[in-house]
Amino acid sequence: MDKRNETIVKEILYWKQNRLLPEQYCDFLLALYSEGMEKPERLPSKTTLPYLLYTYVSVILLLLPLSFLVIYFTELGIILQTGLLSTFVGIAFILYRSTSYQFQHFTQTSLVILLVLVMVFAVYITGYWMDNNLWVYLMAGIHSIIWLVIGRLKQYTYLKILGLLGIIVIGLTTVF
Repeated sequence: MDKRNETIVKEILYWKQNRLLPEQYCDFLLALYSEGMEKPERLPSKTTLPYLLYTYVSVILLLLPLSFLVIYFTELGIILQTGLLSTFVGIAFILYRSTSYQFQHFTQTSLVILLVLVMVFAVYITGYWMDNNLWVYLMAGIHSIIWLVIGRLKQYTYLKILGLLGIIVIGLTTVF
């Protein structure tokens, strides 16, 4: 089979896989252009996810544990901790924005991690500067309300549920 026919066969397989043409038409065209050779049923799969997505997933999933590591398990000064947490939030925001354009199926995960990092950062700063835990609860409550609003605007049910659970947990911890 020459290069031209091989390209046509790959295109027909693409049409068949994505149901752009009825299966019978694709089978007929495959038999015609494959010149009686054994026809493959599917396109040869390279990789389902590009390496760039693997990098994004790895980085964004590491940001949350790294932020807790910086806060609770290091003896860095407040300025260095705040700088690192700000950098983590910035990286999460950049990854969220870039995934919203390139990998829509990963956007929701990066949004949740971004929101959690922002809340962790805000609660940490509030806890450091305010001696009263009421301010920390208030900051976490504000973030839970923000999650509810974002969930409602973007129609993400899980964000609405997380925001509501956050408000309930904060309410229960302030009462007891």
